[in-house]
Amino acid sequence: MSALSQWTKSRSGETDAVDLGVDRRGGHAAIPRRGILGAMSQENVEVILHAFEAYNGHGARTVARDYWHPDIEWDVGPWAVALGGQTHWRGREQAIANFDELESLLGRFMMEVLDTAEGRDEVFVEARLHGEGLESGAGVDQRFWYAMRVEGDRVRRIRIFDNRADALEAVGLSE
Repeated sequence: MSALSQWTKSRSGETDAVDLGVDRRGGHAAIPRRGILGAMSQENVEVILHAFEAYNGHGARTVARDYWHPDIEWDVGPWAVALGGQTHWRGREQAIANFDELESLLGRFMMEVLDTAEGRDEVFVEARLHGEGLESGAGVDQRFWYAMRVEGDRVRRIRIFDNRADALEAVGLSE
């Protein structure tokens, strides 16, 4: 089964795509159990999945407080254009400010986790962003790939890629 067609059972017994924090039938948030790339360290993956769930349910300030390391590093790759060319963020406060700026353009967006896999020192995450432009009303549906490092119970570094192969390579994996 491919990562994109990984399905999980909801409370109602119907199948539904993994969609953290946004269960369309009122059930609990679904969390993927395994990606297609093999066994993974559940601790690191669960921290990351719960961070996405916290963002979807409560926003950037909550996820920053509860899941991000105080000195979190972001390499935003393809998001640099939307953020005035800034490619690197450091620290919770700067990340929150940049999320505020991004949400001023897109409104509140949701992140759907499609796949995860544990690499050497980082976790690969494939996710889809769903949003809508505040002024234009145009729908946004964009896929991103991440390499995320966890230290203890906090996300320490996030690197965003615009293709799966580069993100997999960044964590020491391949298709």
